[in-house]
Amino acid sequence: MTIPASDAVKRIAGTQRTHQATPATALREMGIVPLASGDPNFATPAYICEAAASALREGYTHYASSQGDPELRAALAEQLNEEHGQNYTADDVLISNGSSGAIYAAVAGSLNPGDQALLFDPCFSLYEDVLKLVGAEPVRVPYRRDNFHLDPEALERAVTPRTKMLILNTPCNPTAVMLSRSELEAIEEVVLRHELLLLSDEIYDHVVFDGRPFVSALDLPELAERTLLVNGFSKTYAMTGWRLGYLAGKNGLTEPAAAVQRTMIHSISAFSQRAGLAALGGLGGAWEREMLEIYDRRRRLGHELLAAVPRFRCALPEAAFYFWVKVESSLSSAEMCSFFRENGVAVRSGSEFGPGGEGYIRLTFAASDEEIAEGIERLARAAEKLPP
Repeated sequence: MTIPASDAVKRIAGTQRTHQATPATALREMGIVPLASGDPNFATPAYICEAAASALREGYTHYASSQGDPELRAALAEQLNEEHGQNYTADDVLISNGSSGAIYAAVAGSLNPGDQALLFDPCFSLYEDVLKLVGAEPVRVPYRRDNFHLDPEALERAVTPRTKMLILNTPCNPTAVMLSRSELEAIEEVVLRHELLLLSDEIYDHVVFDGRPFVSALDLPELAERTLLVNGFSKTYAMTGWRLGYLAGKNGLTEPAAAVQRTMIHSISAFSQRAGLAALGGLGGAWEREMLEIYDRRRRLGHELLAAVPRFRCALPEAAFYFWVKVESSLSSAEMCSFFRENGVAVRSGSEFGPGGEGYIRLTFAASDEEIAEGIERLARAAEKLPP
């Protein structure tokens, strides 16, 4: 017997996200170099794993608070206050099932069917799927085509009376661009004038290169009052499989999301949250520094190799761990993605991230040096066979 899917599920049927789910281990077994995923190839640091093991031995095996471990929420609030000069309390923080869980809970808790939310183009593909799932309407705002930075006039033009939310991701997946303070100020002006809610996904805030100062939405006091901040442990601490993220917002902004999460999953695993607490306080930042040094080496290695491929154009990434590569070919991005996979490399189609990604592919340097070198070598050989 076949039971038809709901209209909500039908709205996200056919998304390119569904075609990118093969794990890296399975790709390797197929002889394919995995450069598609945003999963760091590092093991979670030992001190974090030991904290989880200790928590299990100490009995953290029962239901946790639906809002999250009080000590972890307090530690995150303290970190936000130290880094951004804010005054968050533990009550302003919701622990979530990864940053993806925070995004879904925030959208489902804040928007009604028919509401519009602004998305920059290109952007992380999950945002559009979540909006469609809850019946909201995604409205694309193109970045500047020359450098994928903010186009303030395009942002202003996109606002309508139905616009309720703006979703921001800086540093940006997939473009590896980080917005400047002046760009955040331009966003603040639009958000305040139109009384929008800002959902700011800052999951790559600790993966920033060349000494650039990261600017958060929380660094602008008035904007912070209308911001739901999304972040997590996956990228900074190589904890993708732990599914540990959080949502922060003042003035009760997290309460609707908390109601959604409470209904869906009740709470996050208790021992994982204790591991997260250890991650925040561990090693005096030594892990983050070591991680960034390795990513920087891989960034420079991969960029040098990509620059030698005649039909590829790629800027040196400013932040995050992706190469955003323009490919000179008449093939669509989705067709190029399939073509490169047939030639032994898994990458992401630029069009997965929106119309503004057409003609591009995204590949990660959160892989080993050897896989980056081998993968780009295969891409270079395959590019010679691409139709013009």
